[in-house]
Amino acid sequence: MVSLSFALLFLAVLCLLSGCSVNNSPAEELSPQSNILLFSDDENIKEENNYYNALLEVRANFPEKSDSIEVISSNQEKLLNHFNVQELPQLIIIKDENNYKRLTGDHPKENIQHFLLTHLPIKEDKNSHTDTYTLSFSD
Repeated sequence: MVSLSFALLFLAVLCLLSGCSVNNSPAEELSPQSNILLFSDDENIKEENNYYNALLEVRANFPEKSDSIEVISSNQEKLLNHFNVQELPQLIIIKDENNYKRLTGDHPKENIQHFLLTHLPIKEDKNSHTDTYTLSFSD
């Protein structure tokens, strides 16, 4: 009886020290800042150029609209199942824990950019206190 108690105590301490967890969600494997997920087909990456180009352009032109972009390989079955991804490529914008926006399949870059800019939240600059915006037009 003593050896069984000692074994259970040893396993509990080992579990705590190793950081193991009983019910990890596959989403916990993602960066906490991730708000844009691209589920990519490893065997058809060249056909996904529109997605990559749209993501890069939105990131470059509107950095305030995106925290983190994460590309998820088609072999990560736990994440595919967790987000119910049935078709690739698939772009998911995480609005909150239970609210996702999806774009699936082949699309022109402009449609993907429009999807991103429509559904990504605008991040407020907490240091900015101005409500004035200036637009300039060229002749």
